[in-house]
Amino acid sequence: MSNTTPSFDSLQHACDFVGQAVVSFDQRGVSTDRPSGVMCPNCQCELVIGEVENSKFAGCPSCRGMLFQQDVFGMLIQYLRSKSPGTDRMPAPLDLDALKVRRLCPACDQIMETHSYAGPGNAVIDSCFACQIIFLDQGELTKLVEAPGRRV
Repeated sequence: MSNTTPSFDSLQHACDFVGQAVVSFDQRGVSTDRPSGVMCPNCQCELVIGEVENSKFAGCPSCRGMLFQQDVFGMLIQYLRSKSPGTDRMPAPLDLDALKVRRLCPACDQIMETHSYAGPGNAVIDSCFACQIIFLDQGELTKLVEAPGRRV
């Protein structure tokens, strides 16, 4: 266990979405000037609290990964898919090599589960079921939002 394990409350704060459409860490207008105290599970850089209007997430300024709370992630995907026209193009095949990646949860330092996303889109995500957080690599959120399939 690391000496600076963030509290679950800091992850809660960093991932507190309020329903605005944030599809990319690099989206114009994203403010990322506040450190989160949470380290990136991909590259170990400190995550920053990203914000567009009132929407917040923990994002990595180095690798552009994004960290979410599990329940917030589910609501966010549903909301963003409902606002996106999507595409008729079939998504690229799942990157099987990405399933071999092992990352440590930034909250508990245990190995995160690496698995394919169970909904529309072909993306590999990293989850810590104990801490209820999800990490997405750069571009994975966009893949999930724009994937063909049902939009509610």
